[in-house]
Amino acid sequence: GNQITTSNIADCQHMFENSKVEAIPFDINLSNSVYSLSYMFYNTERLKQLPLLKGTLKTPTGNYTNNPQMDNLF
Repeated sequence: GNQITTSNIADCQHMFENSKVEAIPFDINLSNSVYSLSYMFYNTERLKQLPLLKGTLKTPTGNYTNNPQMDNLF
């Protein structure tokens, strides 16, 4: 539950794929060099609430600092 913590995750590929969960009750703290978000929530038909994804994906000017793969995220 709310006791789970994450920090500096670099790869979220297939993290919750095919999961039967309805909610993910914790934030996901991405590293500045996150590689992939591909298939992260793929086929999670019961999921009703997404977690907060924290990390530096954009600079203050709006330019991406990295280019994580996001194909088939949902």
